[in-house]
Amino acid sequence: MKLNYKIIWFEDDQSEFDEMSEKVSSFLESKAFNPEIIHEISDENLTKRIGEKDVDLIIIDYNLARGGKGDKLIKAIRGYDIYTEIIFYSVDYPGAREANLNDYLKGVDGIFYCRRIDVEEKAKAVITLTLRKIEDLNNMRGLVMAEVGSIDKKMLDIISLHANTLGSPQKEVLSSKIKEIIIKSLQDNLDKAQSINEIEKLLKETFFGSNLKWRSLVKVVEDLKTSKQLDSHFEVLKKLEEEVLRKRNLLAHVTEGIKDGKKILVGKESFEFNEITSVSIRKSLITHSENLDEINKKIKE
Repeated sequence: MKLNYKIIWFEDDQSEFDEMSEKVSSFLESKAFNPEIIHEISDENLTKRIGEKDVDLIIIDYNLARGGKGDKLIKAIRGYDIYTEIIFYSVDYPGAREANLNDYLKGVDGIFYCRRIDVEEKAKAVITLTLRKIEDLNNMRGLVMAEVGSIDKKMLDIISLHANTLGSPQKEVLSSKIKEIIIKSLQDNLDKAQSINEIEKLLKETFFGSNLKWRSLVKVVEDLKTSKQLDSHFEVLKKLEEEVLRKRNLLAHVTEGIKDGKKILVGKESFEFNEITSVSIRKSLITHSENLDEINKKIKE
């Protein structure tokens, strides 16, 4: 899930930029995204900035006091084959030069125009548009997770379907076979874990999953919380399993359904999935990611 939203903003007036960008940042934070707004006062660093990855939006003042005109800046950006949405604004938009500007930018897609005083509202509208695209990308990345949940359910349905056709003795035989498979898998991991003494190798093993990592880190931080002043971070860390890992596991093993006209995710536990749920999950991810960064920093001190 994407947590950062990156904007490159070309504006030569520092005070104007500070005022406008603060409001745009607040809007992104309300959507549970970390705003990363890079301020440029001219096109001097164009090549460097445009080469950066994961830029979500570019905002350009037409009348840059230091450097080329904004429309030339857009053409230059398109020359790098960067097709990020661009907000193009000026004090007197729309003005007499708009006809010439439209001719100059003919065939250039993804550009939005507005007056300077409207740039904050335009930015919010375009950000909302791009967030839909981001969510679509996240849905694509989550497709495998969703399909795993669907496939898991189908496999369980088939096993249960077969089990329901059996009498009691045959059910016990099937239960024993499945139990044998589970125990063997657990035993294999147990034997492998017992054979490894080097912590570096242990931490790289596939069986050392997220839950085991969390439980191990809880032990580490518990031992260090006094000497490294980690008490508050420890309290947040204890909630990571419930607020992040448990939700991740739920999302991995659910299928979509509709109840009372609302989308729900159906699994061992069913819950409604909407924008509020999505924002809540992102906030939890940000909170715990930042908490882990702080723990890392304090342990290094």
